[in-house]
Amino acid sequence: MIAVGIIAPDEQGAAAVGRALRAVLRDGSDPERCLAARALGRVGDRAAVPDLVAALRATDPDLRADAAGSLRDLGDPQAAEQLLENLIGDPDATVKRAALAALATLGDRRLIPWLVRLIRARDPEITWDDAAFYANGWDDWLDVQVAAVQAAAQMQVAETIPDILAVLGDDEGQDLGEIAVRALARMRATGVAALAGLLHDPVPRTRRRAAAALAGITGQDIAAPLAAALDDPAPEVRLAALRARAEVAPADPLLAQMAFDSDPEVRAAALRLLPAPAPELLPAMLDDASGPVRAAVLAHLTNPAVPADPALDARLADLAGDGDGAIAAAAMAALCARAPDLARHHLAALATDPGCREVTRLTALRALDGVSDVSLVDSLASAARTETGPIRAAALVALVGIARRAPDWPNPAVAALLAALGNAPWPEPEDSPEDSPEYSVEPSPPAVAVVAEQVPAEPPFPASTLDSILARNAAMAVRPRRRRVPVAAACDDLRALTARLLGDLPRAEVAAALAGELASADADLAAAAADGLARIAEVGTGLPGAAVRALLMAAEGSPPALQRLIIRALGPTAGLPEVGALLRRGLADADPGLRAAAAAALAAGGCGAAAAPALDDADDVVRLAAAHAVASSDDPAFVPHLVRAALSRTADLARPVARLLRALDASAASAALIAVLGDPGQRRDRGPAIEMLEEINGEHWAAAEPARPADHQTSEV
Repeated sequence: MIAVGIIAPDEQGAAAVGRALRAVLRDGSDPERCLAARALGRVGDRAAVPDLVAALRATDPDLRADAAGSLRDLGDPQAAEQLLENLIGDPDATVKRAALAALATLGDRRLIPWLVRLIRARDPEITWDDAAFYANGWDDWLDVQVAAVQAAAQMQVAETIPDILAVLGDDEGQDLGEIAVRALARMRATGVAALAGLLHDPVPRTRRRAAAALAGITGQDIAAPLAAALDDPAPEVRLAALRARAEVAPADPLLAQMAFDSDPEVRAAALRLLPAPAPELLPAMLDDASGPVRAAVLAHLTNPAVPADPALDARLADLAGDGDGAIAAAAMAALCARAPDLARHHLAALATDPGCREVTRLTALRALDGVSDVSLVDSLASAARTETGPIRAAALVALVGIARRAPDWPNPAVAALLAALGNAPWPEPEDSPEDSPEYSVEPSPPAVAVVAEQVPAEPPFPASTLDSILARNAAMAVRPRRRRVPVAAACDDLRALTARLLGDLPRAEVAAALAGELASADADLAAAAADGLARIAEVGTGLPGAAVRALLMAAEGSPPALQRLIIRALGPTAGLPEVGALLRRGLADADPGLRAAAAAALAAGGCGAAAAPALDDADDVVRLAAAHAVASSDDPAFVPHLVRAALSRTADLARPVARLLRALDASAASAALIAVLGDPGQRRDRGPAIEMLEEINGEHWAAAEPARPADHQTSEV
């Protein structure tokens, strides 16, 4: 395993990294200089400021922009003069935006008059790339205007507020609505006052944007404008204010009234986002005409503070069969929380009733997932055998949940699942004397499964609250009579689905049953059995020896797809001689997916060092899997091998492998990469090596953003 602690380079190593990157910045090719410029900012090399300032005057605009970005990260005031020159005199808009961001981070007051001018118009005293404007028809000033508004917000330049408001009201200019109101929200009291004024704008969209920006402000008194926004005649404005305020202050007393708003969308949002109204009010709110509102109310009924009420529970049982899936799901959740015994039986009836809509049955089955009531096994097993598609899958998932949570092991749910895996009939309950003629059918091959057939019957008189509730559902007024059909017609994918889900039950008898299906002629079933065994193996309890032997036998001559699953299942036992030998052979297989799986399996079994030969693989995916495996051995001796693997063939592995090296031994990895930068014979590897140095060292020496003057502190938004 990779060590938890990161071995950071020492001070001498940090200086060496900086020197190497600065040398590239001065003398490298243009692409290398760009990479070095970016890396110097991230690793926090303050000694690089003079070189980065010099790079602001380079002929390559990409390099000038990258240098400005790193100077922003380093936050050194000595760069301000040249950054201001680039803002005013550099024709490239990307460079201007980078210089703006750096100057705003520095909080340089000389920037303020230029911010005002940049927000207002395309200032003629500022250099622009006119040739690009006429060539592509796009005015670069529009991009710089956005950056100027954001810089003004960062520095809280109140002098720009009139110009920002003018931009908002300019129908001929670009739409800066969202950017502008967010900028105003960061400008303390003056910004709040400006936003409050926008709440009187005749255009609802402007009011909506202002309301959302205002409501998101904390640490200032915004009660009066917030109350005005929550009382706006346009529902979209009220909704925007509600959502924004609920995100930062859901307990704000001004929001409580919104659960009773005249607009259903606002009411539903208030009920979803805010604390629940008084518990005694919730049952009456179920009469709301809006489905989303009722669903939101139901979500609050899971709260134990809502008083016990059998009539309310009965109503929840009714709503559990509602045609609206969201309401049905919420009602089922509330019923499970308030009356679990009633919920289990009612939901089981809904889940196994073919007369119900599929969405209702699926919702009920999902609600049953997680219970441990073995009395539900018969009905769920019947649904798993007789249904197809999502109903079958959901029934099997519910059975697995019962098997896992039932207090006894083995239990009826386990028996049902193993019977389904083996295609064996699930034993039916004993027949009562009066029903025995319905079930007396001569047994005959092939094997059979039970399928429900609906026969009208007189509904019994309700003998309990449960019977009374169920009698309201017309589908419950039928009694099933059973007939027998061939299992092949009813089971199709049952066994494969069961095999995959049994992987959630890490028990020896389950592993043995799955191992028995590895040799199946059904390729889907064999693959599902291998997948189930892999999941059992990965939970750490291990596989029984018989299952390991079955996997080893099944690996011989299997198709690659099945072999990959088998290898994954064998990974935790990679330390066994037979398994280790199989995995090492897998590293040389013709299928790259299998080679990658073998490397990952060796790592899973604590044998990652054995994957070292795959570091020279021709396939990037295999090399990366081998790199992860080798790094998991926590052996610094592999640093040179990992560097070589990252730099060979393509640059796609540079950053992923660098992250592994950072955890393994950052100092040794940095030294190896600095050597690459100084080797004329490895010229093509310089770019990836720079990226790796940045990735390895950026986490250790990235400079904190410099503190701004007190009058430039941003408000919390």
